[in-house]
Amino acid sequence: MLLQLPLLPLLLLLLLPPPISPLSTPSPSLSLHGSQGSRSPLVGWYLEELGVPYARLPPRPSPHPFGQVPCLTDSSVDPPAVLWESGSILLHIAAKHDKSFKPAHQNWVVWANSSLDPVCFTENARGQVVGTGLGDASGRLVATLEALLEERGGGYLEGGFGVADVAVASYLNYVPLFSQTADLSRTPSIVRYMKKCGERPAFRRAFGDGHADLVQRKCGEFLEGGGQGFKLPKLPKLF
Repeated sequence: MLLQLPLLPLLLLLLLPPPISPLSTPSPSLSLHGSQGSRSPLVGWYLEELGVPYARLPPRPSPHPFGQVPCLTDSSVDPPAVLWESGSILLHIAAKHDKSFKPAHQNWVVWANSSLDPVCFTENARGQVVGTGLGDASGRLVATLEALLEERGGGYLEGGFGVADVAVASYLNYVPLFSQTADLSRTPSIVRYMKKCGERPAFRRAFGDGHADLVQRKCGEFLEGGGQGFKLPKLPKLF
C-alpha cells in the first residue's frame, strides 16, 4: 500500500534543499605539501592557531619549482597562488587570515629565515644538520635574543602571540630535535620562551606529541642546569 501524502506537504518537501552530505562540504582553499621532518609543521602550527582549515598533502608531487617542502597552494585567488619558503608562506597567511598581524611581526619572520636559521642549524656540505650554534651564549645573535626575551619578562615577542612567535619559536624548538646534545642552560630566557611556545595546544597538534614532549623535557633539563644567563656586552657601533 502506497503512503499518500497531502499535496501541500509534498510540495514543501520538494522545495527543500537536499541534506548536506559530509562529502559535499567545500574543500579547503589551502593545501600544504610537506612532511613532519621538514619545516612544514611550522606552517601547520600557524594555521592551527588561526583555526584556518587546510589540506595536508604528501611532499611530492607539488608545484614547488625546486621540489622541496613546505609548499602551499591557495585556490581562493585567481590564478591560484603557489607559495614556497616558510617565511613567505607565513606572511601570505598573515595578510589574509590574521587580524592581529602588524608590521613588526614581519621583521621577526624575515629575521628567523635569514639570520636565526643558520645559527640554529649547522649543516655539512650535503645540507645535513650536524650541530647548532644556539648553545654559544657569547655569540652576538644569541646574546641579543636572550637579552630581548629577558626584557619581555617571559612574554611573547610583540605583546600577544603572533606569527613572529611562530617563526622564531619554531626554529628554536627544532634544536632539541636535531641537536639533542645541545646545552642551552646559559640562555634561560630563550629556554623559557621555547617552553612557553611549545606548551601551546596548536604546537602539539602541528608538530606531534613526540616533538612537543621532547621540547618540554629538554627545556626542563636546561633550566635545571642552573644557567645564569649571558649578559650582553657593550658592543661598538658599526655605523
